[in-house]
Parts: sequence; structure tokens; C-alpha cells
Amino acid sequence: MDVERRCRHCGRAMRKSITATAKYCSDSCKVMACRQRTKNRARLVSASRSIEQCAPDGAAYYRLGMRGGRFGPLQFYGPFTVDPLEPPTVPEMGIYQINYFDASGRDLGTPEILEMGIFIRSALIKTDR
Repeated sequence: MDVERRCRHCGRAMRKSITATAKYCSDSCKVMACRQRTKNRARLVSASRSIEQCAPDGAAYYRLGMRGGRFGPLQFYGPFTVDPLEPPTVPEMGIYQINYFDASGRDLGTPEILEMGIFIRSALIKTDR
């Protein structure tokens, strides 16, 4: 049974003449996918300047979530205070989802500017020492 492979960028069916390891149907799709990834990375906001500045009105706490593996469940860390800002402690450097909560624990969601995630640098990583 032949499984039809599809381009990761445009979704079109791959020609049979393309190598088995190809991810894109053409050089054009490969370039456009690279540009899209670069654009998405540019939208990532670093944690040091954004957690407090991007918090919605009434936010008292936030928590961070990172997926365990490619399809694993989100593992959450926190809560951490927004004002005064409590820097997060997380197990590894990477891109985390952020959710804000008011003082009563009501989920205020994620501001649009942070929907791509927030990059936590190594300086904020929790150690067992």
C-alpha cells in the first residue's frame, strides 16, 4: 500500500520522482517554509522584558507550560507573581506557553503578542543544587 506523501508547506501531493526523504514539493516551497519559520521566530518575545509588560489588566500570577516531547502533554510550572515580578524557574531553556491568572485564580488567557510562546533563557533554569 502506497502512502501519499504531502508537502509540509503547501500540502500538495509529492511527485513520485522526489526522494523519499524530501519534506517539500519544490525549492520554492522549501524557501517559503524557511521564511515563515524565520518570521515566526521573530515574533517570539524574550521573557526578561515581556512577562510583566504584556500581562493583561488584573493579572496577579502567571504559569508556564512546555510540551513533554513532540506530542506529550503540557507540563506546567508556577504560579509566579506578576507584580512584583517573580522570575520563573523552569527545568530547561526553551519556548514556553504562558497563561495569566487574576488574584482569584480565574484564567485570563494569553495575550496575542505571546501566542507564539515565550523564550526562557538558561539564566532562569532551576537547578537541584
